[in-house]
Amino acid sequence: MIIYRGNNHIPGETMRFYQHANYEGGFVDLGPGYYPNIHGWPYSFGDKISSAQVPSPLENQPSIDVKLVIRVYQHANYRGQYRDIVDNVSNMKALSFNDKISSIRIFQGEDYQSGWVANFFKKDRFDGPKLQNGNFGPGTSIPNINASPYKFNDKISSIKIERL
Repeated sequence: MIIYRGNNHIPGETMRFYQHANYEGGFVDLGPGYYPNIHGWPYSFGDKISSAQVPSPLENQPSIDVKLVIRVYQHANYRGQYRDIVDNVSNMKALSFNDKISSIRIFQGEDYQSGWVANFFKKDRFDGPKLQNGNFGPGTSIPNINASPYKFNDKISSIKIERL
């Protein structure tokens, strides 16, 4: 799903997506951005949306600025299960993808500005050795992170998006 800012967008404004018709049931609020998979964490709302509206009155719900879209794959050469990451993940266990990453692609997010990169850490909470310091921006394609110089296959436990 992609949510675009309208001409009169107000910072903090979101769309509210409801589980049932007539704005009833569970809901999720999403701000402008790129949401490549709302089936899994943190949304778990795929195939469940029956109605939508802009909340009224405007509620100050936090939205995610999508600097990068990081697609991590279970197997080399961009095969197998994958997860799309648009924000920091301090523990890949939350995505059921801890120590399972074998290939990576990174795309420019809607809110990208020069200098934003992703860093991949061997341990949770952005600890331990890094895959490589700050060289992973939009356009990155690593078909096999077990190949030299990385040797990080199935060893990534956290991902941080930061500006150099």
